[in-house]
Amino acid sequence: MKDWLKWLHKNIIAVAGRVFAKGAFTPSGSPENSGRCPFCNADRSKTDEEIVEKIMKWVEANDATAIYVLGSYYYHGLHGLQQDRAKAIELYAKAAELGCSNAHNQLGDEYRERGDLKKATFHTEAAAMAGHGVAR
Repeated sequence: MKDWLKWLHKNIIAVAGRVFAKGAFTPSGSPENSGRCPFCNADRSKTDEEIVEKIMKWVEANDATAIYVLGSYYYHGLHGLQQDRAKAIELYAKAAELGCSNAHNQLGDEYRERGDLKKATFHTEAAAMAGHGVAR
């Protein structure tokens, strides 16, 4: 049994060495990966202001997903924005009008928490019809 474990350990190390050598994965501390998310490879070196500025450009272009994301930032108080749920719901409503299924689903959840089941059902059904997995 001990020989089998030694063989397995040796081969795992060998395979890992080949993967690292080919650059298929770089450790998060390596220079070529600094400031990047180890899971999605997104650039994490941007400041909160740069992130909000980029989203605002998309919002000005009436991008439904960007409006939903900005609403989420306000809802949770992310990226230096003050938490403002009323503004978030306003942004979710605008994104839903533009066809964002995530916004419909979020509005459905909000209205359900507030006890307005008619609006909650409407938005959850709209999200489900648009293909939102959780709403379905």
